[in-house]
Amino acid sequence: MHYIHSVQGNMKSNTQLRKRLLEEKERKENLMIEQSLFTKRVIMIFENETNIKNFKNLSEEKKLKYSFKLMKEMSDQNSFGVINENLTDWIQKIFGTSVGSGAAQTILEPALNFILSGIGIGDSPLKMFIISFLSKKEGFWNVFKDCDTATKMISESIVEAFVMEASQSAGVGGFWESALRNTLGDVATKTAMVSSLEQKLSSKVCEFFGKASKNAKSVYDKLTTDATNLATTGS
Repeated sequence: MHYIHSVQGNMKSNTQLRKRLLEEKERKENLMIEQSLFTKRVIMIFENETNIKNFKNLSEEKKLKYSFKLMKEMSDQNSFGVINENLTDWIQKIFGTSVGSGAAQTILEPALNFILSGIGIGDSPLKMFIISFLSKKEGFWNVFKDCDTATKMISESIVEAFVMEASQSAGVGGFWESALRNTLGDVATKTAMVSSLEQKLSSKVCEFFGKASKNAKSVYDKLTTDATNLATTGS
């Protein structure tokens, strides 16, 4: 009897193992298909692979157009559940050595720089901090989800820069430095500061978000036209 139970237990374990292996195999196959389709859409956005390889040497107008649309596409695909792991690695593979290791910042910078310049943040340490801060943020592509999200994320990065600068340049040490940093870094304080800044920046950010959108319109049209082809051709 013990032998029979042991055999049945082994059979059950083997069945569960096979099921897990099949599920993992299916997950990997689906991921490969998603990667392939996403890569094709990226090529569509950039119109050809040459523009991807020579991204850094393109005109500022083209960089802006492709940068904005790629971030918007990444945000859309993420909301559909397609882009859900190793996104930066995907981008790095697609662009290869043309963008180096800082793929996120290289692709994000042109469109973000356009909006920041539009709201009056010129070339400065603050602009560099905002671009660097947002490019390292999880879900950085959501900056261009819509103008409200862009306003919020830009406001958050400005407040973060202010908190860091104030803490470092206060000129006090010990208890007072710690107290200042904790007060400025308090969640409620930060939230209030971000909310206030959002209200002030919203109209300007949305204005230049709209201009970036218009600049990318030809890319939107191409993607809409070719979407059916992608679905039928698969990987």
